[in-house]
Amino acid sequence: MELLAASLLRDLVSAVTQGDAEQVELLLVRGVPPDVIDQAAGWSALHAAVLHNPQLLKVLLAFARSPDAPEVMGGTPMSYVLHELGEAASPARRDELLMALASLLAAGASPRAGGVDQTPLELARLYRLRDIESLLSEAGQ
Repeated sequence: MELLAASLLRDLVSAVTQGDAEQVELLLVRGVPPDVIDQAAGWSALHAAVLHNPQLLKVLLAFARSPDAPEVMGGTPMSYVLHELGEAASPARRDELLMALASLLAAGASPRAGGVDQTPLELARLYRLRDIESLLSEAGQ
């Protein structure tokens, strides 16, 4: 990947992490793909949004080719959501994560997309998130 493209990916991941919506939109309009991995960070802007600023996820997904694009270890944005939900998220964080999950599903993300450990559906079972497991089972059919 050329140096400029790598720098722009890094800028996008950084803007998402910092919650700079204006910079995120500027970079997306310039054609910086939100589903390509920033090699320095090890993940894409989609992953960064799930972890740091889920409210930016919907705009990122509008520019993404694949909502299931894995990071360097194979984890998908949806698997990040499930790990976060399974780690006893606070009620406010849970609401953010459920909105992120809904956005990913609406964008066509698959509950059966592979991850480094388990698929999102398997993670819902592992963490005993019965309501999420039902939702993902229905979405995956």
